[in-house]
Amino acid sequence: MVSDKPPEDLLAMARRHVVEGELRVTRQEACIAKLTRDGHHAAAARGTEVLKQMRWSLDLGRRHLAFELAQQSRRQSANSSPLLCRRGRVTNLS
Repeated sequence: MVSDKPPEDLLAMARRHVVEGELRVTRQEACIAKLTRDGHHAAAARGTEVLKQMRWSLDLGRRHLAFELAQQSRRQSANSSPLLCRRGRVTNLS
């Protein structure tokens, strides 16, 4: 099946991954709370171990998003900075 949607850029993908990760962490927390309430402590403990890994992955996704935002900012700055050409050299005026 071919999609009509344009391909996702890296920034959009990083944002989506963070949003999806946050939703997964929230659902996992709710599952652990229900397991604990219902007396399934061993399952809740296993779920908590999984939650730690999910939070680590979410943190990594947030770092990737911050990196992509910084890259975009640098690209925009480079594209908007006035340049001066002098004797074959290009100098950034900002």
